[in-house]
Amino acid sequence: MENELDAPNRYFPDYLPPTADVPICIACFFKDEEGHQIFHRWAAGLGNWEDAPFGEYLMKSNPLKGILQEKVIDLFKNYDGQVDEKRHYDETFHVELPDNGYRTGYELLHGTNASVGDFKMKGNLVKKGAMCFDGIFQYTWNDVIDPNPQYKMDMFLYYCSKIFFAGKPKNYTIRINFSSKFHAQKKYSFYWRINGFPGGNAQ
Repeated sequence: MENELDAPNRYFPDYLPPTADVPICIACFFKDEEGHQIFHRWAAGLGNWEDAPFGEYLMKSNPLKGILQEKVIDLFKNYDGQVDEKRHYDETFHVELPDNGYRTGYELLHGTNASVGDFKMKGNLVKKGAMCFDGIFQYTWNDVIDPNPQYKMDMFLYYCSKIFFAGKPKNYTIRINFSSKFHAQKKYSFYWRINGFPGGNAQ
């Protein structure tokens, strides 16, 4: 049986009046499918979303890459082990993206929520040379999808959803898991080249 969340081109008419064209309007409002799915789960009251399938989507976020680059570079700088010695790390911290709005998945996620676990980063780092590291890390984005009564647009969408989705909107916890391997090497004594997420060149 097809799961409604696995059908990105269906707009769930069961939740709407038979003659309404609201599903198409809602779908067109969003700039990406991730935003549409995150919003729909809330509007339709489908409940918590454990292991939501947006790991690769988050890994494409340049702001998130920048935040995690700073984190791993701090680990490199403070590493006190020997070559080929493995160190395990398990950290929890808050992450907030500059995207803020309603039309993409990044905008709806925006920031992690401490009440449900914030952002978790854990894994192993191995020193391969004086200025060279290999890393394997797992990440979890923990958030709550809920309207903020301080923002008029949040409440507008809330009341519209109650009308068009027959009073079903329900706040929910979303958890997004992803993992990566990387190889990092310091170049020319002033920047790090990281191959693999959160890859790039960073000081």
